[in-house]
Amino acid sequence: ERPAITRPAPAASASAGAFLIQVGAFQSEGDAQRRLADIRARAGTALGDCTPVTHEVRQGYKTLYRARYAGYATQAPAAAACSALKRLSIDCLVLKADQ
Repeated sequence: ERPAITRPAPAASASAGAFLIQVGAFQSEGDAQRRLADIRARAGTALGDCTPVTHEVRQGYKTLYRARYAGYATQAPAAAACSALKRLSIDCLVLKADQ
């Protein structure tokens, strides 16, 4: 499954869930997508029914692609999934969907 690309949007459009997990930021969209696919393969069911997405962000002259799993309704399941990833030595961060 190829992750979707999402553009920055107002918080009101975060209907897919109030929380997400960020697993990295990369210089290319392809790198972000590969990371999402690799983590999904390693984590199995730990991520639940979340949606892999890349989020393009510009910082000065650079464009980065944040690799994220979106769609968590509350912080608790996002935190549990991030904890499971950390047990697999995968760094992650739980964020509100509007960040």
